Amino acid sequence: MSARRKPLRCRRGASAIEFALISGIFFVVLLASIDLGRYYMAMQGLRNFVADAERYGIVNMWSSNAGTQTATCAQIVQATNRGGAVGGLVGTSSGNCVTRTQTVSGGVITVTVAVNVNVQLRLLFNTFGFMPTTFQDSSSITFQL
Repeated sequence: MSARRKPLRCRRGASAIEFALISGIFFVVLLASIDLGRYYMAMQGLRNFVADAERYGIVNMWSSNAGTQTATCAQIVQATNRGGAVGGLVGTSSGNCVTRTQTVSGGVITVTVAVNVNVQLRLLFNTFGFMPTTFQDSSSITFQL
């Protein structure tokens, strides 16, 4: 005797309902991973820019007199030819980016180069506001000539 099974109920639209339930989570994870990648790219670019700005302050802002020299981030972007997303973010930063202070005491020249950079980065997926939108990196070095 053959066992007859009842036909399954109509399953039309089941895929659409499953997609509707899962797609929201999928797109949230996708946007979060894109933002995480942008965040790490911007932070590494910011660190590289600070190193380039400090190098610029040491090498190119040389003076034989005591005093203070400054350069804006836009000047550093132009001088180091740093372009791309990080250069665009840093280039809009206001104020002085590099400050080189040179003092002469007893025939010894002491040089301090300080770099301070603030960057605005708008994240796509900052719905809950747990990530800051302003990032800062700074560095300072003192040496004698």
